[in-house]
Amino acid sequence: MTADASELEARADQAAAAGNLNEAERCLRQAAEATAPEPDLLLKLAGLQRAIGQSETALKTVERALALAPRHFTALLM
Repeated sequence: MTADASELEARADQAAAAGNLNEAERCLRQAAEATAPEPDLLLKLAGLQRAIGQSETALKTVERALALAPRHFTALLM
């Protein structure tokens, strides 16, 4: 993960902790676009997308994670 993506993920964590889930989702989406896709980052993004009511988008994000890691246990549960 690049430094920019790590910084965006940290900002997303702060936003989520403050209850600003939309901002957290935006930051994670940017982080996922700024680096090579990583299943754990994509699943974190999917969880936030689901929390803010973007169920279809969350499902597509989980599918992206599974395409990278077909046996990722957490992704299989989502």
